[in-house]
Amino acid sequence: MNELDEVAPRVGHAIRSIDAIHVFIDGITRDMYPAILIRRRTVERELKISGEALVQATSRDPHIRVRIPDASVAIGLRHRIIHGYESVDDGVIWDTVVNDLDGLRGQLTAWMDDPVESSGR
Repeated sequence: MNELDEVAPRVGHAIRSIDAIHVFIDGITRDMYPAILIRRRTVERELKISGEALVQATSRDPHIRVRIPDASVAIGLRHRIIHGYESVDDGVIWDTVVNDLDGLRGQLTAWMDDPVESSGR
């Protein structure tokens, strides 16, 4: 299996997690989000999956960070949710989901459309 064959599925996992997050927050507001435990936990789970998928992808091909600069932010958020779970701020999670995930998804999709160019090969 070559490097691209190992990276592409992980980028796909991150995209699917972002798409799932949008489904889970549909119909709720920022004010409602903290009160709905199952949605909060589900969103956090998908953020952990997308962050871990990008940890795995970037460990296999560090060059993809050039075309997916927001990967570092997603990875950092994953670490924060896992290791700093007691201090996770629901408002920060909500703002990230609403304001930043579409940009990350766009970067991931661009990589999937042309992984060879994105990896600098």
